[in-house]
Amino acid sequence: MFLLKQNLHRVKHSKISPTPMLKTMFITAIYTIGVLSALYAALLAPERALTATIASGLINGLATILLVIFVDLKVSYLLTTLLMEEVVIIH
Repeated sequence: MFLLKQNLHRVKHSKISPTPMLKTMFITAIYTIGVLSALYAALLAPERALTATIASGLINGLATILLVIFVDLKVSYLLTTLLMEEVVIIH
């Protein structure tokens, strides 16, 4: 755990691009909007609650695919290099 804290402190002072974190925030926003909009749609039209729930699942499936394609590989590579005490630039 100490090694991780020490390496995270180094990240603050390195030249690592914030792009992976911004992509993660954007995709997490898609997850949040998908769930909350489905709940709100079910509240507005209770007779269409099943349709809203299914739409939420489709939106979450799309967000999962985006997360795997655009974020997971770069973030896992970044964490691996930080744990091995190497600092890289990821765009």
